[in-house]
Amino acid sequence: MKRVFEFVLFLVAVFYSGSVFSQAAAVDIEWVRIPGGSFIMGSSGKDAEEDETPAHKVNVPEFEMSKTLVTLDQYKACVDAGVCETPDTEEGCNWGKSDRGNHPINCVDWEQAQAFATWAGGRLPSEAEWEYAARSATRGWKHPWGNKRANCSLAVMTESSKRQGCGNDGTWPVCSKPKGNTAQGLCDMAGNVMEWVRDWYYYGYKGAPKDGSAREVKGSPYKVCRGGFWGGHARNMQAAVRVYYPPEFRENFIGFRIARPVPAKHPEPRDKLDGDLGPDSDVSPDSNVRPVPPSPQDFAPKNQSKKMLKTFIK
Repeated sequence: MKRVFEFVLFLVAVFYSGSVFSQAAAVDIEWVRIPGGSFIMGSSGKDAEEDETPAHKVNVPEFEMSKTLVTLDQYKACVDAGVCETPDTEEGCNWGKSDRGNHPINCVDWEQAQAFATWAGGRLPSEAEWEYAARSATRGWKHPWGNKRANCSLAVMTESSKRQGCGNDGTWPVCSKPKGNTAQGLCDMAGNVMEWVRDWYYYGYKGAPKDGSAREVKGSPYKVCRGGFWGGHARNMQAAVRVYYPPEFRENFIGFRIARPVPAKHPEPRDKLDGDLGPDSDVSPDSNVRPVPPSPQDFAPKNQSKKMLKTFIK
């Protein structure tokens, strides 16, 4: 019993003295629970791109995803903490613009996205997780909102009768198109900016994992981006569309969001331990009931534990 108590004190001391707590508390992420289930990933039929085939069944475990694209303000907190590098500031980049705090951060490469995700207590989603979430989980829709063709009432995109970005020629504040949210409540899973995911790019799904995990064995010089962007047209807003870029690539149409496993539940509190179970207990004092040593997760805070661009501009 003494060893268990010392172990608990050790974990608490490590956790609260370490940087993980201060980092996780430095940024406010709204997490959305994505229920586990199976779906058909990819496309089939005459309008399918070759690298979206073959359509195949994938089983995705339950996980959580950030409701919004990572914003400039959220990313700035990581830069201010000395962990993340500053994004580019070229034309169309949001960094350094005082009126863009609630816009998605853009002009960041894959490594910058990965660094933020780790700092914030998450990770980049796998490509399968991303598409599953974009299809509103087991609903399997073509778009986050259903099978209706994309337009500017649903996504920050380009319509033929309007300028790019629904008339804004760039990004909008996150969650500006709530009618286009997924059934679970995720914003901007189509349009605004494309999103880095964990996977290396493979041309097609032959040999792809069927358990929702990422392809982390390098199969090309490129990482996958998903989701369409403010300059993309209706076809590019479909959940199955894939694009790829070198991991060091930065542009004003690429951002990211993060994911994490579902946090472990806290154990029920125990007022009495070992044989001292109290007079009202229905458990015999000499039974085999013993307290279970806590895991490190029990002390985690609530908010932790040749295609490319030409596909879009036609």
